Amino acid sequence: MSTLFALRKRFTAPEAGALLSLAQARRQAVGKFPAASNLYFTPEAVEQATAMAIAAHRAAWIDRCAAPGVILDLGCGIGGDLIALAQKRRVIAYELDPVRSLRCRNSGVGVGRSRGGALRRLGGSHA
Repeated sequence: MSTLFALRKRFTAPEAGALLSLAQARRQAVGKFPAASNLYFTPEAVEQATAMAIAAHRAAWIDRCAAPGVILDLGCGIGGDLIALAQKRRVIAYELDPVRSLRCRNSGVGVGRSRGGALRRLGGSHA
């Protein structure tokens, strides 16, 4: 609670609450994402995200078994699988939920990785 009070001295109540929630989600995500301190999460999205070890295994399998070319990640969420897929191939990711799409994009997930990538929100603007 003291952290929230300290945040409230510098930020509005909604901003302080969002910052505290992000910090808690990042702590929760450390076991799934080695770079958790640099990514944007919601607690629910962390619970649903694929752990990096599993995502890396899955990405390697997809890279071996899928036809050559771009991979589509439909429903990328906050980008757990997208991070691993982008290490193997060019990926175009789509997310319907605007909050998760924004978190994924702001984290830079899949964009600017070794194979490149793009994030689009279904039915909305392009990143």
